[in-house]
Amino acid sequence: SVISAYFDDRITYQKDITRDWWENVKHSYELWISMVTRMELEAAGEPKRSRFLQLIEDVYLLELVDEIQDLADKYISAGIVPDRYLGDAFHLSYVTYYKIDYLVTWNCSHFANVTKRRKIKLFNTSAGLFVPEIVTPEFFMED
Repeated sequence: SVISAYFDDRITYQKDITRDWWENVKHSYELWISMVTRMELEAAGEPKRSRFLQLIEDVYLLELVDEIQDLADKYISAGIVPDRYLGDAFHLSYVTYYKIDYLVTWNCSHFANVTKRRKIKLFNTSAGLFVPEIVTPEFFMED
């Protein structure tokens, strides 16, 4: 959602925050993107696909391993992520499996909200898994 927000003229607030974060803050962090996210971006039609891929060309790529699929299935079985949003389950599985500190997203319905973060924290803690912080790009912005 962050990559698409960078180019989205429909929600200028998110676009402005995302661009500010991308251009001024992201360089202070090591950015990673999942293979699943890359495949989603590659499936976009032109000219979006080219713009998306150019934007992420300097971002590290995380490989898909079997454990990520298994974890995605567990998130769905536990009701953390609805089964019709398998891609979202993968995003969460990647940051958990690879112990990525932050999942940066504009997806407030499935991730960046208090209720969902609490459920994820409880599930991951109970299973002995890493608990990532789930934030929007605003989290990193300074006054």
